Amino acid sequence: AETGLAVSDLWQLRTGKTTLLSHWLRRRDVADALFWTVPSLDAASQLRDFSQVLARFDPRVQAPPSQDFSFPDWRAALMRMGEIVALSRRPVMVIIDEFTRLMMTSQGVDSAFQIAWDHRLSELPNMRLILTGSHVGIMERDVLSGRAPLFGRAVYYIRLRPLSFGTLKKMLPDRSPADRVAIYAITGGIPAYLDFFARSAT
Repeated sequence: AETGLAVSDLWQLRTGKTTLLSHWLRRRDVADALFWTVPSLDAASQLRDFSQVLARFDPRVQAPPSQDFSFPDWRAALMRMGEIVALSRRPVMVIIDEFTRLMMTSQGVDSAFQIAWDHRLSELPNMRLILTGSHVGIMERDVLSGRAPLFGRAVYYIRLRPLSFGTLKKMLPDRSPADRVAIYAITGGIPAYLDFFARSAT
């Protein structure tokens, strides 16, 4: 279990946020997309990892960055991200998956995002930014609440919930109603766990 995980957050794990976004990008055929999943590392390593991904995303950079390349701080990295987005005339999708991991390790990162958004990113008409998080409590308290630096900047907010019982009829058409009730009771409608049953004959 990750540090800071609350009981109320447990149902949010494995609900398919990453899969849903990946599927959406493929269906929409989004050409300009940066999809970064925050790794479970220390703050400096997370910044370095994002810096590496951002450098490879920059069309002006011809050679891969050195392994130790990193922006000095999140504000510098986000301003560079704005420069990259400004180069394109098409919408540029930036997805930061598991943003709550970043919030838990990098103190002040929410303020860095707020400053970058207010002073640069929000001025770019082709900027599309998606932040996801498994820890609902952190997202509600530190991203969406009235006292959070990013408050009021979300255009749309989705709380992705487990699948309803009715979806099992489509997912598991060969199973009996009793089997589907048992499977739903075991999995709670979590897509990642339902997938085990969908791929299993018994």
